[in-house]
Parts: sequence; C-alpha cells; structure tokens
Amino acid sequence: MQISKITLLIIALAVAVAGPVRAEDTPAEAAARAALDAKMKELNSQVASPAPAAAMPANPVKPARQAPGTIDQNSRKVDRAAEKLRAKQAAAAAEAAAKEKKLVAKKAAAEQAEAEAKAKQQAAEQKQALEAQKKQAAAELKARQEAEKQAAKEKAALLEQQKRVAAEQAEAEAKAKKEAAKKAAAEQAAAEAKAKQQAAEQKQALETQKKQAALQAAAELKAKQEAEKQAAKEKAALLEQQKRVAAEQAEAEAKAKKEAAKKAAVEQAAAEAKAKQQAAEQKQALEAQKKQAALQAAAELKAKQEAEKQAAKEKAALLEQQKKAAAEAAAAVERTRQEAKIRAAAEKKELEVKKKQAAVQAAAELKAKQEAEKSLAKQKSVLAAQQKRAAAEQAAISAKAREEAQKEAALAAEAAKAKKIAAKRAAKQKAGQVPPEVSSYPGKELGLQPIPAPASPLDATKEQKLQALLVEYQADQLTPEEYHRQRAEILAAP
Repeated sequence: MQISKITLLIIALAVAVAGPVRAEDTPAEAAARAALDAKMKELNSQVASPAPAAAMPANPVKPARQAPGTIDQNSRKVDRAAEKLRAKQAAAAAEAAAKEKKLVAKKAAAEQAEAEAKAKQQAAEQKQALEAQKKQAAAELKARQEAEKQAAKEKAALLEQQKRVAAEQAEAEAKAKKEAAKKAAAEQAAAEAKAKQQAAEQKQALETQKKQAALQAAAELKAKQEAEKQAAKEKAALLEQQKRVAAEQAEAEAKAKKEAAKKAAVEQAAAEAKAKQQAAEQKQALEAQKKQAALQAAAELKAKQEAEKQAAKEKAALLEQQKKAAAEAAAAVERTRQEAKIRAAAEKKELEVKKKQAAVQAAAELKAKQEAEKSLAKQKSVLAAQQKRAAAEQAAISAKAREEAQKEAALAAEAAKAKKIAAKRAAKQKAGQVPPEVSSYPGKELGLQPIPAPASPLDATKEQKLQALLVEYQADQLTPEEYHRQRAEILAAP
C-alpha cells in the first residue's frame, strides 16, 4: 500500500510540475516537455524499482501490526527516497522552467522584432504612398494652374484681338465714308467746273466761229461744195472718234468693274486712274472738237445752222456723258460701300466663329478641370482608405501587443503570487506549520512535505522593473513598441 501511494504522489507531482499545457506550443517547447516527461518516467522507474509493491489480496483486510523498529526503518527509507525524488524533481522543474522561460523570451523577442519590422515597413510604405500622392497632387495642381494661366492668356489675347478688329473695322468704315464723301464732293466739284469750262469754251468757240465765219464768208464762197464734203467727212470722222471713245470708256468701265470685284482698294485706284484718263481723253476730244469746229466754221460759213445744231447736240451728249460719269462714280462709291459692308459682315461672322471656338475651348478646359478635380477627389478617397486601413492594422498590432503584454503580466503576476506563496510556505515550514489549504495532499500519510513552486529565475529588481513597466503600459503611457523595447532591455541587463 505504501508503494502505490508513492506512485500516486510521483504522478501528482509530475502533473503539478508539468502545469497546464498551452494550446499553442512551439516545436522547441513541445520537445522540452517531451524531454521532461521522459525524465519523470525515468525517475518513476528509479523510485519504483528499490521498493517493489507487495501483491495485494483481492479483498484487502486490515494489515497486521509490524514491529516499531520495522516501521521506523521503512519510514526512513521512504523519507530518503522522497527527499531524493523531491531534489530530482525540483532540479528537473527548475531546468524545465528555465528552458521554457528562455523559449518564451526568444519567442517574445522574435515576435517583437517581427512586429517592429512590419510596423517600420508599413510606415515606410505609407510614407512612400503619401509622398507619391503629394507629388501627384502637386503636379496636377501645377498643371491645372498652368492650364488656367494659358486659358486666361488666350482669353485676354482673344479679347484684345476682338477689340483691335473692332477698332480697325470702325476706323476702316470711317475712313471709307470719309474717302467716299471726299471723292464724291471732289468729283461733283470737278464735274461742275468742267461743265462750266466746257460751256465757256463752247461759247467762246461759237463766238470765234461767228467771227471767223463772217471774215471767211467772202473768201470761201467757191469752196462751198468742197467744204460740205470735207465737213461730212470730218463729221463722220468725229462720230467714229466718239464711238471709239465710248467703246474705250465702256471697256474701261467693264475692266474697272472686274478689277473692283477682285480687290476694293485696287478697284478704287483703277477707277480714279480711269476717271483721270477719261477726263484727259474728253479734254483731248474737246480740244480736237474745238480745232475741228474752228476749221469747220472757217470752211463752212453757210453751215452755220447745222454747226449750231451739231454744237447743241454735242453739248447735250457731253452733258449726258458727264451725267453718266457722275452716275458711274456714285455707283462705284455705292459699290465700295457695299463691299465694305460685306467685309464688315464677314469680319463680324469670323469674330462670332472665334467667340464660339473660344467658348468651346473654355467648356473643354472647364470639363478637363472638373475631370482633374474628380480624379484628385478619388485619389484623396483612396489615400484616406489606405490611411484608415493602415490605422486599423496598427490598432490591431497594438491590440495584439497589448494582449501579449497582458498575458505576460498575468504570467508574471502568477509567478509573483507563486513566489509569495512559496515564501509563506517556507516560513511556515520553518516554524513547523502547514498551511490549511495543503493540509491534505498525497504523501502526507508517509510524512512527506508538499513541494513548493520553483522560484523565478529573475531577481527582485528585474521583477519590480517589469511590473512597473507593465503598469505604465496598461495605463496607455507607452506604445507597444516602447514596451517591448524596454522589456527586452530589462531582460538583457546583467
């Protein structure tokens, strides 16, 4: 019966030393636990071999009393075996605890390094993304400002061009009106002066003709027939010459009209030159007529009535020609005015087309600006989402680090509590007292004492520093990175 109790005690101690198994053991921790189990089995086999258990009957009866000396001897053997077992178990437990703490410290350091590296990488990526977005936003802002400046410049240039075109148009219209009025007045004055001069010349010619006729009438009585023939020939020549002049004038007018259709300025100059040429030709014709009339008056005394009639006809024809020339000049002025009006309408239409093009361009630029603003807003929303996601990931990392710290704090608190309990038990054992909570435990009947929990491998100073650091972290006075860094520094300190 004693052997079975010792076996139960060893199993209970092994279970107590092993403690609760974590759900997430690393391969190193699993290997350490397997080694500890093998060691405990070896100890169990060593304890069980020197004191083989006696075969117990199926129905146990009250054992016979043994001699006092035998009981004392057995009790001493059991005490020695228990002391050896406790020493081995304490050493194995201390070794396992040290290994486990080392593994936990390595795991925490690795996790901390991994978390720090991940946080740094995320921070670097966020920084790069923010810089890239800032650069892109600055480039878009600059491009938009350049586009607005260019649009403002083009708009100002267009307005300036419109003002200049309007001013030039008004100036051209005023100039054309002035030139037309001036030309019409000059032509009218010239026509009136020319008509007066022609009338005076004709009157003087008639008077001269009368005088010459009176003087030559006596001398040229016999040459009447010849004079009549000569007069008829000269009359025919004069009519031919007048027809030629009229044809040339008509041709000149047709040419002037064609030239005027091509270019207004050239037509006006050609018209003025043609008018001067016609005036010169008319003057020459009149001079020729004067000469011919003088010759005819000297030769035709008897043709006085016919000459007067012819002069009246010529005067009427000249007046008709002057009226025709005045009408053509007025028509040329009206044509110039109409062409100026057509050019003004064309320029106005062109200006309207330019205005429409400017409006279309402004609409396109406004649309481009709106598209750029939409793109910028979309990029800002994407950036906000990325920042939000990064903040959520950072919060998750912080929560995870806080949870790990809380677990470590709980473990440290449990270790401190176990240390205090062990200290109290040791003090009570020294005083010969047993705590009430362990008044009943396996091996008590054999006189065995409960095995205290192994002490923490850290000294009291480190325990106090770790506890104070944990309190600061739980009060949100430290970030997870600062907590892990300071904890690693405390653990690495000698």
